Order: sequence, then structure tokens, then C-alpha cells
Amino acid sequence: MTKTSVRLGTLADESAVFALLPALKEAELVAGTPIEQSSAARAVYRDLVTGARGSVIVFEIDGEVLGVITSSYVSAIRYGGEYARLEELIVNDKARGTGAGMVLLKAAIAEARRRGCSLVTLYSRETTRAFYEKAGFHYIGPELHRATD
Repeated sequence: MTKTSVRLGTLADESAVFALLPALKEAELVAGTPIEQSSAARAVYRDLVTGARGSVIVFEIDGEVLGVITSSYVSAIRYGGEYARLEELIVNDKARGTGAGMVLLKAAIAEARRRGCSLVTLYSRETTRAFYEKAGFHYIGPELHRATD
């Protein structure tokens, strides 16, 4: 019988989570290094797992990590406290079609609520927008980016 679980990520999950990251098209390189080899990316992972500014939630099937969602918690005056920003949501091909993505999304929303956040935000590709809208997210508009250098 297949056993699935969703739980907060740990330092021990680092290798499994980094094996999932190459699926992110926009995250191919971090400062010229493949993301799965980046010491900077690994330091961020460790901070999310052990610090107060974020969280990592993993989805397992029979003890194998096959999905991950990460969140950052940001303080904002306009919300009178923290809000959650979903960063990465990745589901391995083995777990696609099992509902793993929605389970991870709901777990991240529940964790944000537990932390006192009244809002969860994310940036979606057009190809994934319907998935998030099905989960109750509303399209607000495009985001603008600018490098600091």
C-alpha cells in the first residue's frame, strides 16, 4: 500500500529537495552555477528550514520526497504584520496527477495561517495560473523586477 505524507522539511531533506530544483526553468543558474550545486542556494534552503523567515514543506510517497513548496514571510506595514509569499512549488513526474501540488499548496496556506499571516501571494506563469485560481487565488496583475546592480 502506498503511503503519502506532507510535513515540514528538514536539513536531512536538502539533497532530495535539490534534486527537484532543476525542474524550475528560471532557476537554471545561481551566479553562474547550476542550482543543485550552488552553495548560495543551499544556504538559503538551510535558512528557510531553520530560520523564522520562511518554511519548506515536502510531499513524500513511501518515504521518498517527490514534491516541495517553499514560502518566505515578509513584514509589511500595509498588512500590519507578515504575509506569506510562495516561492517554489515543484512536483516530481512520479507524483504528478496524484494531487500532490494541491496538497502542498494547501499545506503552505495552512502554515501561513498558523504563523498569523492574513495573505498569501505568489507569482505564476500563465501555464499554471488556472491551477492557483482553482485554489482560490485571484489574479492581481504583473510584477515588475529590476536587478540591484
